[in-house]
Amino acid sequence: MDVSTHLLPILGLTLYALGGLTVALYIAKRLGRFLNFRTLVILNYVVVSPVSGIVHLMQLKGASRGYFDVSTATDQGLVNATLGSILGLFALCLACLLKLPGDDFKPTHLPEPWLITSEKRFIVLATLLMLPVTIFATLQIQAYVRTTELTRVIVLNDGMARFSFISNWLVWVVSFLALLIIGGRAGKSRVVTLLVTAAATLAIVASLSWTGGRSVIIVMVLPLILVVLPKLSGLRWLAVPAAITAATAYIISVSENRSSVDRGFNVATWLDWEWGRYSMTGFATEYVENNGYVFGESFLAGITSVLLGILRLIGLPIPNPPLHTSTQMSGQHLLNSTTLVHIVPGLNAELFMNFGMFGIIGGCFVLGRVTCWVDRKYQQAPTAIVKLAFAYVGTLLVFRTVSADSGSIYSYLIYVGAPLLLAGWYSTFTRRRDKQRLISEDKASARHKARQSVLAPQQPAVPGKTN
Repeated sequence: MDVSTHLLPILGLTLYALGGLTVALYIAKRLGRFLNFRTLVILNYVVVSPVSGIVHLMQLKGASRGYFDVSTATDQGLVNATLGSILGLFALCLACLLKLPGDDFKPTHLPEPWLITSEKRFIVLATLLMLPVTIFATLQIQAYVRTTELTRVIVLNDGMARFSFISNWLVWVVSFLALLIIGGRAGKSRVVTLLVTAAATLAIVASLSWTGGRSVIIVMVLPLILVVLPKLSGLRWLAVPAAITAATAYIISVSENRSSVDRGFNVATWLDWEWGRYSMTGFATEYVENNGYVFGESFLAGITSVLLGILRLIGLPIPNPPLHTSTQMSGQHLLNSTTLVHIVPGLNAELFMNFGMFGIIGGCFVLGRVTCWVDRKYQQAPTAIVKLAFAYVGTLLVFRTVSADSGSIYSYLIYVGAPLLLAGWYSTFTRRRDKQRLISEDKASARHKARQSVLAPQQPAVPGKTN
C-alpha cells in the first residue's frame, strides 16, 4: 500500500504528538521540574503510540514492521489504531492537566536530616540480611542464563522465578546504601554524591545484566536518580547528559545483542514495534472481530497470576484459573501458540480487546489521574526512603503501563518492590512515632512549667515602691 494513502492519519498523529509534547512541557513548567511523572507518562505515550504510528505508516525501508502490519489489515484496523492513539492521548493529557498547582507553586525539598537514627539502623539491618541472599540469588540466576544461552529472559519456571525476584532485591540493597552515604556527612559534598550515585547505578546495571532487558534497567535505576538529583545542584550539566548518553548506549548495545548480527539496532524498528505499540491496536481490532470483547479477562488474569503466584512461592500449588492474559491472546492469535508469551500488545490494544474505544479513553484517563496522585505524593514525601518508594511507583506507571501488559506492574510492585515498600512503611511509621513523642514531650514540658509557675513563692512587695 502506498504511503500517500496514509497521509491523513500521519498528519493527525503528527499534530496530536506535537500537542502532547506541548502539554507535557507546560506541565513541567508549572511544576518547576521536568522530571515529573505527569510529563514523563505523556512523553512515553507520545513515543509508544503516535510516533510509533507515524513510523509504522511511513513504511521506512529496512525497518521490521513487527508481528502485525496495519497497512495489510482492514480499514477498521487502521481507523481504530489511529483514533485510539489520538483519543488515548487526549484523555491522558486531560487527566494530567487537572488540579495543577498555581503559578506561584515552588517544589519542596526533603528536610534535613535525610535519615534519622532509626532509619539508618533499619538500612544497616536490611543490608546485613539481604546482601548475602541477593548475591547468592544473582549468581544462581546468572549461571542458569549462561547455560541456556538466552539473550533475553522472559519466562522462568517456578524454581528459578524465586531467584529472579530475590536477585532484583539487590537493587534496593544498593539504593539503601547509597542513601545512607549521601544522607550522611559525606553527602554534603556534591562530588561525593555524584560519585556514589554513579557507582550505585553501575552496580544496579551489573546486577540486572542477566535479564537482557532494556526498560527494566531504567525502571530500577531512575528512582534513585530522581531522589538524589536535587543534591547535585551545580553538577546537573554533567550528570544528566552523562546519564542520557549511558542509557542510550546501553539500550543500543542490548538491542544489538538481541538482534541478529546482520540486523543490528534500527531506530525505526524500535519506534515502530519494539517499544512502539501503535500497530497492535490494529491487531486488537482483528482479534475482537474474530473473538468478541473479553470484558476484563486479561486484566483479571494478570492480577490473579501474580496473587496466586505468591501462594505457589510459599508451597501452595494453586493453579491459575482458565483466564488468558493479553500476551497469551496475542501469541495465540498471531502465531497460533499458547506458550509464546512475549508479544506484548500494549495498554491501548489491551483496553480495546476488553472494552473497545471507550476502554482506551477511560483507561488512559485513569492512568493519568493515578499518575498525578503518585507524583503529588512523591513531591510531598517527608523522608528519603518514602520518596524513593513513590519514585519507584511513579516510574512503573510511566514505563510499565503504556507499552506493557497489565500484569507487569503488579509483579514489579508485589514481588520486586516488596523490600522498598516495607522500608517506606517503616520510615513513615518511625517518623510519625518520633513526631508524636516530641509532641508529647512538649506538652509534658509545658504542663510542668505551668505547675512550677503556680507553686513558685510570690516575691514580697517592697514598701514605698511602686511598679
